[in-house]
Amino acid sequence: RRGGSRPDRLLIPSYHSDGGTYRTHSLYSDDHGETWQLGSVAAENTSEPQVIELDNHSLVMNARTIAGFGGYRTQLISQDRGLTWRPAEGLGQLVENQCQGCVYRCFRSGSNGQSDWIFTHPITPGRVGVHAWISEDAGRSWPHAQLLWSGPSAYTAMVRMQGGLVGVLMECGEKQTYEQIAFMKFTPEWLKAGKPPEVKPPAAK
Repeated sequence: RRGGSRPDRLLIPSYHSDGGTYRTHSLYSDDHGETWQLGSVAAENTSEPQVIELDNHSLVMNARTIAGFGGYRTQLISQDRGLTWRPAEGLGQLVENQCQGCVYRCFRSGSNGQSDWIFTHPITPGRVGVHAWISEDAGRSWPHAQLLWSGPSAYTAMVRMQGGLVGVLMECGEKQTYEQIAFMKFTPEWLKAGKPPEVKPPAAK
């Protein structure tokens, strides 16, 4: 995205394994993909990150937690467009169940003038019950959620559609997790009518 007088930047949230420890980082290009640079390591014991850009060009990384952080998803913030990241913190409302999660920003759909954020993730370590949560305050709280698939389910991906809809692709099945890739669509307003599931992190059970 454009950063004032600075060049446009392409950024890929990434992760690697070094000596058995997973670490998140970012790859970025300031010349439209001709060359790429490696940003600093964002956090240890994290993987499969996704990034949202704020209006002030700060970046928020939401990552899968491999270990630590109280059993919750991990969040990090960069104020230099992905070069460096603040210390990671656990997201107290989003439990980590050892699966990829997708976070998505719905541009200017929030009733309070902010953008709604949506997060999709299964609610059990066995990868069952993909839900979608919604935040109206830039990820600080996630007070509403709806069930998307009650059976075995895993990775998800989201896209904004016409007419204020959000589309979701998900790995799922009736008996096994990877029987099919299903698609569904919904509105942010539908999510706001739901209650989040009562889920505790594995360490607290």
